[in-house]
Amino acid sequence: MNRHHVITWDASGASAMHLEFDATGDLVRLSPAGSGQTWLTRFAPLVTGATGNATRLRADVRCEVDADEVEQRWDVPGTDLRVRVRHTFDRTWQMRVMVRNSGSEPTEARLRWEAGRGPDAQLGIHAAGGHASCRVAGSTPGAEILQGMLVAGAVGPGAATRMRVEPGGTSVTTWKFDWADPTSPPPLPTWWPRTDLDADDPVVICDADLVVVNATSSEQGWELPAAPGVRRVEVVEATRIGIVEIFGAPRAESLAQDLCPGLDERADLAPAEAMLLVQAGRPVGDIRPRLRIGDDEPGLRRLLGGPGEEACLAPGFGHGIATLHELAMGRRVPTLPPVTDNASDVELADRMLLSAPDMPWLELMAGLGPVMGAWPMQPWGWGLAEIARWVAVASLARHLGRPGVPDPEPLRRLVLARCHDEPPPTRVAALVWLSIS
Repeated sequence: MNRHHVITWDASGASAMHLEFDATGDLVRLSPAGSGQTWLTRFAPLVTGATGNATRLRADVRCEVDADEVEQRWDVPGTDLRVRVRHTFDRTWQMRVMVRNSGSEPTEARLRWEAGRGPDAQLGIHAAGGHASCRVAGSTPGAEILQGMLVAGAVGPGAATRMRVEPGGTSVTTWKFDWADPTSPPPLPTWWPRTDLDADDPVVICDADLVVVNATSSEQGWELPAAPGVRRVEVVEATRIGIVEIFGAPRAESLAQDLCPGLDERADLAPAEAMLLVQAGRPVGDIRPRLRIGDDEPGLRRLLGGPGEEACLAPGFGHGIATLHELAMGRRVPTLPPVTDNASDVELADRMLLSAPDMPWLELMAGLGPVMGAWPMQPWGWGLAEIARWVAVASLARHLGRPGVPDPEPLRRLVLARCHDEPPPTRVAALVWLSIS
């Protein structure tokens, strides 16, 4: 195989999709047929041994392509592991990963999933052990979304899984992709508990036939405290183990107050740091002289209204929120600069708050809604501050009555729980966006 190959998957009653594979058999593009769009630029497994060579991850890569099948094989350097990846296409698209140990000793391995989102879709992943799922949503309002469900194997939090492969044994992981309604919830077992909670709420799993590690049995099944931060709970079923991530949200005010003593001693402050101090009750007049001039987070800088305000109106995220805030305060509203090149979907949504909802808004929500509103699914590749920014935009958009905006509360609790576990510099920007939402 010396060139790229494109396979058309045409599921009955749904849009045909083109899957492009490179010369080694890697999936390098997923796109709706005839659209010119790119939904994914990668969805592939990477297998390493416990002491694998980080500079050389695959050896002797081979690939075979048929009309409705792609098979890829390689060896894992420094181990006796052999990997085979097979894509088959019928009514559904199935992706099967087989890791075989050809040696005489047990081998510890790590399977990590790599994904790349294209510019024309959103990608969400729920990595929960034996109950993993994912979905890809395009920008056509009301159109079906592509949903993947794990039918064999496990995908742990962070899209990575450790496995032990016995001599001559094989570990199999299989995904099945099909079309789903954009308003449908992610596939979860009936016992799955609510996982976005206040820190002092109990977690209840209503199924006495399960075994929940480190939980207390109750009349309903199993119970354990949420506790502040992110907690992972193993739930053992007859044929698989689910990993439930519990997000116990502490109060935002307490998290912010813990950061303030260190910021009080700083001679210069980034916009997010200054905003955090102002929100904690420090006098604005004492904060403005310490505000560091630059073009980072200009929307937050405008909310402060400090020196150098006019010089800090370079394009960037936050202008919609800042402008609406200034309108509410009766302040003069400056002209917005052009949108940033390669603007993120969150930045575009923020700026669209300043105009009446139209087709671009609906198209943006068509992609964001099925991912951002499908808790416990999480957007792939988003940092903590970016998720907090989305919470701010979504909260204001719902207040303004914009259509198609999912409930941001589960993601708000996720941000607060993760802020509890993160070092101070990571917390600051996320907490500021939450506080102005």
